[in-house]
Amino acid sequence: MVEVLTTIWKRAFRRNSIHPNDNFLSIGGDAEKASVIAAEISLFAGREISPLLVLQASSIASLADILAKTELPPVEPIVLLNDSSQGPPIFMAHGIGDMVTSLLQLAKKLQSSCAIYGMQAAGMDGVGQPLHRIEAMAQYHLEALRKVQPHGPYFLIGYSLGGLVVFEIARSLSEAGEEIGFLAMLDSYPDRRYFAFGQRIRWEWSQKNRRAANLSKHVKRFQALLASRLGGKLDKHPQELTSLQRAMLRVKSAQHEALRSYWPRYYKGTVNFVKAEIASYFPADPTPIWRHLVGELEVEAIPGNHLDMLNAQVEDLATVVRCLLPETLIDRPALRRIS
Repeated sequence: MVEVLTTIWKRAFRRNSIHPNDNFLSIGGDAEKASVIAAEISLFAGREISPLLVLQASSIASLADILAKTELPPVEPIVLLNDSSQGPPIFMAHGIGDMVTSLLQLAKKLQSSCAIYGMQAAGMDGVGQPLHRIEAMAQYHLEALRKVQPHGPYFLIGYSLGGLVVFEIARSLSEAGEEIGFLAMLDSYPDRRYFAFGQRIRWEWSQKNRRAANLSKHVKRFQALLASRLGGKLDKHPQELTSLQRAMLRVKSAQHEALRSYWPRYYKGTVNFVKAEIASYFPADPTPIWRHLVGELEVEAIPGNHLDMLNAQVEDLATVVRCLLPETLIDRPALRRIS
């Protein structure tokens, strides 16, 4: 299996040589490479492999050991997103329908010497079950987080729905007497019932159009990769989804249910809120929504819209977050503030 995996990795990385113990992230691994590798292994092994498993295994040797087992293990609640082991760690959470692989670019652009962990939603790998409440998601990650870092100060970043999850984590830790060193919410909003009437109508219209767009980008990418390796077409009806695709949709549905039922409670600490300049999905100003729910709210803006933040505008996002993070976590040569 090691030889087969080495061949697959060499193709994905376009390298002539890769050692079985080379770290996936250290040699330039990203979300696209994880998807390519997972798709090729799925075809070879005859069973679906999640890109998350490639990231979690981190090396050919470790992945070979995992694949040698009859049953695949569930993906861990937190997954390392860089190859650093220095502390204190930074913990990040992803948005609705996404995976921790969507946070890899931001983790890289932060250029921190500290370990950066991504909080992976339960059930996305098709092994575990999805969670239906924000509070349950927070507790799920909190237990894993404290195994890595038993005591604060804690440094938390969450994008979109992930911002609500880290908000709940920060609130729970704070109530337990732990210090929150940093909390950033990246364009994160509770349910539309907190919006002004005009914004609520706009939000409902945008959501109707988004739901008409079939599957999430990760489902479509994985399906396209499999199709390209089967001669450009799938041997099944488009509506007959794979188990991983069904798992992704179950998680996304559970996350929407969690968002609808979530009522944020007061958090006494400071929230660094980074919003998209173009208010395409959410209100132009988060202050009316969040000012009564937090001790202090500091708002920054970056160019682009909500969906650009982790992609086209990730450089701007990383620059702002680097400016906000405590100096002990970041090397800061000549940073440029986004205005």
